Amino acid sequence: MKYLIIILMPLVSYAETIKTGQWDSEAHFKLNSIPLPPKKDSSCVTSDEAKDPKKMIEQSLKRNDCELTKWVLKKGNVNAIVNCKNDQLEATGTITGTFTKKNYALKGEVKGRHSLIGNATAKVTFDGTWVGECVAAK
Repeated sequence: MKYLIIILMPLVSYAETIKTGQWDSEAHFKLNSIPLPPKKDSSCVTSDEAKDPKKMIEQSLKRNDCELTKWVLKKGNVNAIVNCKNDQLEATGTITGTFTKKNYALKGEVKGRHSLIGNATAKVTFDGTWVGECVAAK
Protein backbone atom coordinates (compact mmCIF):
# COMPACT_ATOMS: atom_id res chain seq x y z
CA MET A 1 0.00 0.00 0.00
CA LYS A 2 3.05 2.24 0.21
CA TYR A 3 2.72 3.05 -3.48
CA LEU A 4 -0.53 4.90 -2.76
CA ILE A 5 1.31 7.34 -0.54
CA ILE A 6 3.74 8.41 -3.25
CA ILE A 7 0.92 9.91 -5.21
CA LEU A 8 -0.28 11.99 -2.29
CA MET A 9 2.45 14.59 -2.59
CA PRO A 10 0.54 17.84 -3.00
CA LEU A 11 -0.59 17.34 -6.53
CA VAL A 12 -1.18 21.00 -6.98
CA SER A 13 2.31 20.92 -8.41
CA TYR A 14 1.38 19.53 -11.81
CA ALA A 15 0.98 22.85 -13.59
CA GLU A 16 3.93 24.35 -15.46
CA THR A 17 3.54 27.37 -13.23
CA ILE A 18 0.88 27.29 -10.59
CA LYS A 19 -0.56 29.96 -8.38
CA THR A 20 1.28 30.40 -5.10
CA GLY A 21 -0.77 30.17 -1.95
CA GLN A 22 -3.03 27.75 -0.12
CA TRP A 23 -4.27 24.67 -1.98
CA ASP A 24 -6.88 22.16 -0.81
CA SER A 25 -6.79 18.68 -2.30
CA GLU A 26 -8.69 15.43 -2.05
CA ALA A 27 -7.59 11.97 -3.15
CA HIS A 28 -9.79 8.89 -3.58
CA PHE A 29 -8.43 5.34 -3.83
CA LYS A 30 -9.66 1.89 -4.71
CA LEU A 31 -7.23 -0.92 -3.91
CA ASN A 32 -8.14 -4.12 -5.76
CA SER A 33 -11.64 -2.57 -6.24
CA ILE A 34 -12.06 -1.89 -2.50
CA PRO A 35 -12.67 1.81 -1.73
CA LEU A 36 -10.34 3.29 0.88
CA PRO A 37 -11.04 6.40 2.97
CA PRO A 38 -10.39 9.61 1.03
CA LYS A 39 -7.37 11.71 1.94
CA LYS A 40 -7.83 15.46 2.28
CA ASP A 41 -4.88 17.81 2.45
CA SER A 42 -4.12 21.50 2.54
CA SER A 43 -0.70 22.88 1.66
CA CYS A 44 1.03 26.17 1.09
CA VAL A 45 2.89 26.42 -2.22
CA THR A 46 5.72 28.95 -2.19
CA SER A 47 6.83 30.96 -5.22
CA ASP A 48 9.96 28.81 -5.57
CA GLU A 49 7.90 25.61 -5.52
CA ALA A 50 5.45 27.01 -8.06
CA LYS A 51 8.29 27.58 -10.55
CA ASP A 52 9.48 23.96 -10.64
CA PRO A 53 6.60 21.56 -9.96
CA LYS A 54 8.33 18.62 -11.65
CA LYS A 55 11.21 18.86 -9.16
CA MET A 56 8.75 18.82 -6.26
CA ILE A 57 7.15 15.64 -7.60
CA GLU A 58 10.53 13.98 -8.12
CA GLN A 59 11.63 14.78 -4.55
CA SER A 60 8.43 13.34 -3.12
CA LEU A 61 8.74 10.19 -5.19
CA LYS A 62 12.36 9.66 -4.17
CA ARG A 63 11.39 9.76 -0.47
CA ASN A 64 9.03 6.86 -1.21
CA ASP A 65 11.47 4.72 -3.23
CA CYS A 66 9.84 5.83 -6.49
CA GLU A 67 10.89 7.77 -9.54
CA LEU A 68 9.23 9.70 -12.29
CA THR A 69 10.16 7.98 -15.55
CA LYS A 70 8.00 10.07 -17.88
CA TRP A 71 6.72 13.62 -17.55
CA VAL A 72 4.79 15.25 -20.37
CA LEU A 73 3.13 18.56 -19.68
CA LYS A 74 1.41 20.20 -22.61
CA LYS A 75 -1.40 22.72 -22.92
CA GLY A 76 -2.86 22.04 -19.49
CA ASN A 77 -2.57 18.26 -19.73
CA VAL A 78 -0.23 16.02 -17.76
CA ASN A 79 0.84 12.48 -18.60
CA ALA A 80 3.27 10.85 -16.18
CA ILE A 81 4.65 7.39 -15.42
CA VAL A 82 5.85 6.42 -11.95
CA ASN A 83 7.98 3.39 -10.98
CA CYS A 84 8.41 2.25 -7.39
CA LYS A 85 10.69 -0.41 -5.96
CA ASN A 86 11.67 -1.32 -2.42
CA ASP A 87 11.76 -4.44 -0.19
CA GLN A 88 7.95 -4.68 -0.09
CA LEU A 89 6.78 -3.29 -3.40
CA GLU A 90 7.47 -3.19 -7.09
CA ALA A 91 4.90 -1.17 -9.05
CA THR A 92 4.36 1.02 -12.10
CA GLY A 93 1.59 3.47 -12.74
CA THR A 94 0.29 6.28 -14.88
CA ILE A 95 -1.24 9.60 -13.98
CA THR A 96 -3.17 11.72 -16.48
CA GLY A 97 -5.40 14.73 -16.19
CA THR A 98 -5.98 18.41 -16.66
CA PHE A 99 -4.95 21.46 -14.70
CA THR A 100 -4.90 25.22 -14.64
CA LYS A 101 -3.09 27.68 -12.42
CA LYS A 102 -5.92 27.35 -9.87
CA ASN A 103 -7.18 23.75 -10.06
CA TYR A 104 -6.52 20.24 -11.26
CA ALA A 105 -8.33 16.96 -11.88
CA LEU A 106 -6.11 13.89 -12.18
CA LYS A 107 -6.66 10.16 -12.32
CA GLY A 108 -4.36 7.20 -12.43
CA GLU A 109 -3.76 3.52 -12.02
CA VAL A 110 -0.84 1.80 -10.34
CA LYS A 111 -0.20 -1.93 -10.72
CA GLY A 112 2.38 -4.03 -9.01
CA ARG A 113 3.27 -6.71 -6.54
CA HIS A 114 3.33 -6.15 -2.79
CA SER A 115 5.06 -8.65 -0.50
CA LEU A 116 2.04 -8.87 1.84
CA ILE A 117 -0.98 -8.65 -0.46
CA GLY A 118 0.44 -10.00 -3.71
CA ASN A 119 -0.76 -8.53 -6.99
CA ALA A 120 -2.35 -5.15 -6.43
CA THR A 121 -4.07 -2.53 -8.54
CA ALA A 122 -4.86 0.91 -7.19
CA LYS A 123 -7.13 3.33 -9.01
CA VAL A 124 -6.82 6.92 -7.86
CA THR A 125 -8.44 10.28 -8.49
CA PHE A 126 -7.15 13.64 -7.30
CA ASP A 127 -8.83 17.02 -7.25
CA GLY A 128 -7.34 20.25 -6.03
CA THR A 129 -8.26 23.90 -5.81
CA TRP A 130 -6.36 27.06 -5.00
CA VAL A 131 -8.20 28.70 -2.09
CA GLY A 132 -6.25 31.89 -1.43
CA GLU A 133 -3.20 33.17 0.35
CA CYS A 134 -1.27 30.81 2.61
CA VAL A 135 -2.72 30.31 6.07
CA ALA A 136 -0.27 31.18 8.84
CA ALA A 137 0.60 28.32 11.18
CA LYS A 138 -0.81 28.66 14.69
